[in-house]
Amino acid sequence: MTYIRHTVNHRHINYNMVIYKKVSSTKTEYMKKFLSLLLFIGIFLSTSRDDHAISMSTSIDDPKNPFKNMDELIEAIACKESRHNDNAMGDLTEFDSILNGIDTAYGYLQITNDVIIDVNQTLGTNYRSIDAKGNRELSIKLFYVYIERYATFVRLKRIATQEDIARIWNGGPNGFKKETTIVYWEDVKSCPNK
Repeated sequence: MTYIRHTVNHRHINYNMVIYKKVSSTKTEYMKKFLSLLLFIGIFLSTSRDDHAISMSTSIDDPKNPFKNMDELIEAIACKESRHNDNAMGDLTEFDSILNGIDTAYGYLQITNDVIIDVNQTLGTNYRSIDAKGNRELSIKLFYVYIERYATFVRLKRIATQEDIARIWNGGPNGFKKETTIVYWEDVKSCPNK
C-alpha cells in the first residue's frame, strides 16, 4: 500500500490530506523488471569483455604496431626486461636491496616499486615488487593494471599504439613522451621472439 499526499481546496483553504490508496503494482513491477534487466546487461557486458581490453591500434599493417597482439608485445617486453626469466632481479641483489633500503625490479617483466604503488592505489591491494619474482601470471596482471591506468585515450588524446605501451612501461606514465624511451622501444621491436 502506498501513501499519496493530496491537496484539497475547500472554500479557498488548502487542506493536505493523506490518502491511503493502492497504487497500480504493475508500474512498480515493470520498473523492478526493467532495473533488473539493466543490472543483468551491465554484469553481462562487464564479464563478457576481454579481461585486459586495452584500447590500442591493432592494424597489423601499421608500422607502429609490429606485433600481432598484446601477448606478442608482452613477450617482446619480457625478452628485453628479463630474457623471459621469471626469477630475474634488477641490478641489485636481494640482500643489497634489503640492506640499503633500495628497491629493485623483480620477475618476468621486472616489476618496480613505482609500478606496485600505482597498482596498489588502483586495486586497493598490498602487493610488493618482490611478489612478482617467480610469478609470471602476477607480473602480467600488474603490467595490465598499470598500462590500463596510463595508456588511455584520455591521457594520450588518441588510441595507444604498441610503442606507447612499451614506452610507458619503461618510462612511467609519461614515458610515451620521453626521448629516453625511444631506444627501449627499438630494443623491444628487435626482440627475436616476435
